[in-house]
Amino acid sequence: MINRILSFFSSGNIYNATNIKEQNNYSSEVKTLLESLDEHFCDGKITKAFELLNTALEKHQHKESKYYILLKKAEYFLELRNSEKTKNILEVLNKDYNEYKDIRYKELLLSIYSAEKNEKDFFELVKDLKTEKDDIKSNDYFKIIFYLNSGNIEESKKLFNSLSKEKQEKNHLIAGHIFSNSYNYLNKNEEDLKKANTYYKLVLETNPSFLIKLHIKGFFIQIIINEYFRVKKEFKNEVVIEYKELLDKLLEAEKFLNQQYSNELKNFKAYLLLILDLKNDYIDFYEKNSEILFDEHYLQYCNYKNININHSLIQKKVLQNYKVLLIYSSLLLIKNENTKIILSYFNKNTELLLKSDTIIYFYVFASINENTVISKNIANYINSNLEKNLELYFSHLLLKKNENKKIKNIEITTLFNFLEKANILNDIIFEVINFLMEVKKSELYIKLAILKQNEFKNLIGYILKKCYEDKEIKISDFENFIKAIKDKSNYYGHIADIYFKFSRLDKAFEFYYKIWEKNKDIISAKNVLITGLHNFVKYKNRLSEENENEVLYYLQSIQKELDFTDINLISYFNLFVNRDVNNAFGIINKKILSLNIDELDNENKMQLASMYFSSITNFKDTEINGFQKNTIYYKNKNYYLDKELFQDVHEIYVKKFKILLIDKLEINKISDDKTYEQKSLFHSIINEILETVDSPYFKVMKVDWGIEKPFEDLQKILSSQNLQSSNLIKKYSEGKEIGFWSLSKGYDKYFNLIVKLLEKENLNFNSCRVNFKDKNTPKLLTLSSIIFLNYWDKLDTVLKREDVYIQKSTFDYLLSYKEKLNKENELLYVFEEDGKLCKNIITKEQITLFLDNLKKILDNIAYVKIIDDIKSTLLFKESFSITEYIGIQEYHAIALSFEKNYQLITEDRMLEVIFEILKFNTTMISNSLSLLKREDIIDLAITLHKKNYKYVFDITIIQSLLDNLINLLINSDISTNKLSVKEINLLNILNDYGFLEKIKEVYFHHYKVLYPKVVLPKEDNLSKNLEYIIAYI
Repeated sequence: MINRILSFFSSGNIYNATNIKEQNNYSSEVKTLLESLDEHFCDGKITKAFELLNTALEKHQHKESKYYILLKKAEYFLELRNSEKTKNILEVLNKDYNEYKDIRYKELLLSIYSAEKNEKDFFELVKDLKTEKDDIKSNDYFKIIFYLNSGNIEESKKLFNSLSKEKQEKNHLIAGHIFSNSYNYLNKNEEDLKKANTYYKLVLETNPSFLIKLHIKGFFIQIIINEYFRVKKEFKNEVVIEYKELLDKLLEAEKFLNQQYSNELKNFKAYLLLILDLKNDYIDFYEKNSEILFDEHYLQYCNYKNININHSLIQKKVLQNYKVLLIYSSLLLIKNENTKIILSYFNKNTELLLKSDTIIYFYVFASINENTVISKNIANYINSNLEKNLELYFSHLLLKKNENKKIKNIEITTLFNFLEKANILNDIIFEVINFLMEVKKSELYIKLAILKQNEFKNLIGYILKKCYEDKEIKISDFENFIKAIKDKSNYYGHIADIYFKFSRLDKAFEFYYKIWEKNKDIISAKNVLITGLHNFVKYKNRLSEENENEVLYYLQSIQKELDFTDINLISYFNLFVNRDVNNAFGIINKKILSLNIDELDNENKMQLASMYFSSITNFKDTEINGFQKNTIYYKNKNYYLDKELFQDVHEIYVKKFKILLIDKLEINKISDDKTYEQKSLFHSIINEILETVDSPYFKVMKVDWGIEKPFEDLQKILSSQNLQSSNLIKKYSEGKEIGFWSLSKGYDKYFNLIVKLLEKENLNFNSCRVNFKDKNTPKLLTLSSIIFLNYWDKLDTVLKREDVYIQKSTFDYLLSYKEKLNKENELLYVFEEDGKLCKNIITKEQITLFLDNLKKILDNIAYVKIIDDIKSTLLFKESFSITEYIGIQEYHAIALSFEKNYQLITEDRMLEVIFEILKFNTTMISNSLSLLKREDIIDLAITLHKKNYKYVFDITIIQSLLDNLINLLINSDISTNKLSVKEINLLNILNDYGFLEKIKEVYFHHYKVLYPKVVLPKEDNLSKNLEYIIAYI
């Protein structure tokens, strides 16, 4: 609705007493009355003002007084956009009160002429006014008002902009109306919006009349409504509610309004109820005004009432009203039972689709979702108008994708150009993001989100959801997005979750801790603790001991509010991270004893079993037993427990587990009695339920010491595991792509595995290819190659190279492993062999010997050669899952190689396979032979080849050997002079690698008589040489 100027000669619409020509008793009374009426009207008490007006008209029969009262009534009707009522009164005044007509009468007439675009009468009246009044406004002023009120916005704006700045500042209301109308009805120019905002704020500071305030605030509320429905933009509820109160006040005077104006206001109010989500009020208001509101609100009403749409009824309206057509077509974006009905209608009436390119997009989107055929007319129209706008171009790309046609990069670029320039609908931008994700253009949907983050309410959250789901996204793109988010505080949780999924635990911890600082609740505390625990398990270091313990102590302080899983978490953290055994078992024991353990679900039992086995693996008995909160005494099949320490004990422990609760004094006596066995409370209880745990990760068993063969079940498990391990080794030896981690499941097993592959005659050692790189390329030496080189006494030489570096994760592991072995007196391994249960004990002397070797390795590693790889991750999400097959050190090595351009040195063929799959440069991975001097390689290569190790040569050495061989074949008599043992060994390596096939082909095709020939081959020196080497291979 166009905002108009209704008062030509004053800043507001307040009665001017100077219009009354002569002061008399009547005029004085009327003047007081009119001022009183203005106070009511300007305060929004419109009905009251009209009631007083009508009473005054009955009371005052004096003609001149009546003239001014009628003039005031005409003025009020004009303010209420009721121009017909105004014209009727002006006609009466012209006919019966002609002698009293004054400037205010002519001012009202000017407003009527301008609203009706009656340019001729308007400017004739202006000319007439100029003869009557000396200080009349300028011609430009009247032109601006005429064009503004008649709807010629461009001309009014053009004239206003041509005025001097001084003149522009004289009437803020006129300026505000010009720029607000320009913004609403021309091109949504942000500069116009800015100027309208500036001028309107100045008007509002003067405390204008009720209606002027309503029109100004209505302009801003219209923007809020538009932006809400376009991009779901947030708004301040109180601002909309304040305007609704003004509107309700005006609608109380509905009978004085022009009918069209009243209908527009009711439509506007319905939208206010919608965005305020006042469903019941909306339904009630619609039902009272259904005829007026049907076109724009029927569909929403059906949605709120949860009733079926009357398609026949609305389809009739679609033919008459474009706005109804647009609203009806927008239902195509919602997949439900209505979609096919609406598609069928539009397929029969395709001419309706051509009324808007936005409607065509809705149609294409729904047709693809419903898998229905697109109208040929519409498809042709889209193809003929691709470059017209975003809606058509995106529709074209959706159709291409639906037909499984390749989307070209140039097409994606064109799409993005449209996105940068266009005002995008909320529904379109989210579908574009889905599309870009599907065509693997995550960097573009992130760029789009950064560009449009201020426009769309839910865009940031939606993009973060996509980042979490998108397996192709690069962490660098994700982090660029995070940097660009202006207010991150609402998204800390989403950001942390994504970092966690990327295995960037340090960053996940940082954002989870921010949430904890903000919320101080159970969920945020658990997330901090879980992240810290994951990091410790993987890297054996703390992210922040202070922050981790802060949330740990908080959770411990509210144990009564925590469920079983939460209690298990804090116990586990205390045990394995803080190594606070007493507190860890004290917390979990207290929880277990308070429950019926038999009724625990399998998931909770699995958690307990995990803690049970992990504690046995990571702690010695002496480190677990003897703590007050984890001690129970055992004698004659009865258990004895301190009832003062554990006050809430479920009856099942007394009845089934035969636990006797005794006081502190008795406990003290028992503790000194050597006939009582002191046990771990936790392990005693969990041992009783282990056989009931159903887990795919481990098989649990309970040992019965009373039977003849108590270890029979254990032997079966070990036999099964040994067979599985043997099968893996056999498959690896046969060429199956199995990594060292899968073969060993522990870095401490790498030492034995590599020796086994080198020394077992029936096993093949399938390493990587040899790829020489000069010293300009830094080399990253992995654990497998460290062990391998050390076996051959080559490690010291290699570590002296300037271009060789060691991972920090590898160095830290070797250091911790050395410290662990220092504490051991012997190591016990139990295994099954030939149907018998066997054990292998590694003595202290053997451990010491191994430790000396390990120390030698560590001493050879210079500190400056250690590269921090802990935070290195591959740039695609879920990449961390490959650690199941290659181990965490190898994962970081690959990531560091990719990030910093290191050549990876490893004996693990699986890493080379990953390079091939990821399409990395395969020359950037090599076995450790590439680090040896070429003159030192030959003898070692022959030895390795005999041990079934490959590969021993790179292509340059092979080519050199082949050249030498060909030279010998042609120019020497090797059949007489013979080859050395070394040369024969090299010959066999070339043959095993398949490089002698061409030479053998020459011999068998040209010299060997395998079938009748017309001309028999002649024996020559080459033939003798060939025959000689064929005999050896």
